[in-house]
Amino acid sequence: MSKVLALTHIYYNHSYNILKPLLLNLSEYDTCFLFSISLDCVERKKITQYIYTDFPNSFIIETPNIGKDIGGKLALLNLALKLNLQSDYMVLLHDKVSPQELNGLEWRDKLLKIIDKETIKTILNLFETNTSIGIIASEESISDEYSAETGNFSTVNNKMLQESISLYNIKTDNYKFVAGTMFWTRNAYMSDFFKLHPPIEMRKRLEHGNVLDNLNGTFTHTVERLFGLIAGNYGYKIQGV
Repeated sequence: MSKVLALTHIYYNHSYNILKPLLLNLSEYDTCFLFSISLDCVERKKITQYIYTDFPNSFIIETPNIGKDIGGKLALLNLALKLNLQSDYMVLLHDKVSPQELNGLEWRDKLLKIIDKETIKTILNLFETNTSIGIIASEESISDEYSAETGNFSTVNNKMLQESISLYNIKTDNYKFVAGTMFWTRNAYMSDFFKLHPPIEMRKRLEHGNVLDNLNGTFTHTVERLFGLIAGNYGYKIQGV
């Protein structure tokens, strides 16, 4: 049976009850659960107790609200490397609410369908039968902002993204990424990349608080895009379900 690392960031007080039944679907597999709970979450101590009851062998850390869910996930990637946790695949998740969006809940449900019971089976089968796939996410979340004609990205994060591609020596002609940052990925290449570029160092560059990129680019939203480009750097593609 394939080994899975489930990395989940929690910010909202009420969200664990929504995530729990979906996360339990992963318990049917050889899954190691890692949780990051934001220090801004007032009920984090209570949520920690719930998690240890439902997932007794899980690892839980508390993190300052830096880089939103991206910061939590980088902290969890750092923890996984530090503990030398081995797996075939990782799934990155968080309690997305998007209060600034009119269809925030609908968007969350589309992102989280990747841990529906039947979808998990589909995803694992895709990984095992197609070695060119590096990331699998909800079809609706896959985006591509790159213009081959201009060599730029149609986002306010273009400048930071170009700088980061150079900084991390990313070479790819596949610029797709997962908007919302919930996806499955092969662990091997992700671990290789983050051993070269420690996630805890990357996290130090993230903005504090609930940062948005409506008007100006942010490193937080740049890293959201980098995850997809990292897959391309290792010769993998992104597949929708």
